[in-house]
Amino acid sequence: MKVFKPKLYSSLTSNYNNSALASVRRDLEEGMKCLYRLFYVEKKEYDMPVAFAANALYVLARNGLAQTPESNKLIHERLIPLLLKKQDYLHAEGLAMTAYALSEAKIWDEATWAMLKEQILKHDFNYQMVKNTRWNPSKFTTLSGKEHLLESEINDLGRDLFFEGKYSNRES
Repeated sequence: MKVFKPKLYSSLTSNYNNSALASVRRDLEEGMKCLYRLFYVEKKEYDMPVAFAANALYVLARNGLAQTPESNKLIHERLIPLLLKKQDYLHAEGLAMTAYALSEAKIWDEATWAMLKEQILKHDFNYQMVKNTRWNPSKFTTLSGKEHLLESEINDLGRDLFFEGKYSNRES
């Protein structure tokens, strides 16, 4: 299979891409405001799943919001206590996202890092990767390695969206 890449990028495409990315950033900013409000709804007992806490930490860190005063308060008052309370239910992805987020937020809380270390040592990370067979949601096959065959062909829009332009081939 041959994939053709355009040699020239039109200003129309470039302007559209920039506009789309700006729109995504605005949506993200509005969504984060809702997330902050969600955590401070008064309830007798705050009891979200631990995966929600790990995902929220990751989203904050990945989008450069983990060090804001609002996020810092949210992380220390709600997310870290939830992680510590439900640590036995953290899975591999949750452990990785939490470690990344705490590192990005520059939070070096000894109890939280000790919990992460303990959970990492306790888990067996020898997983078998599977995928659904075509047209059947209840049957699975192991991965062949060809799933990422065209990964190197991600275009510049994909690089901008997912990697913030860090791997772009074109000069700005």
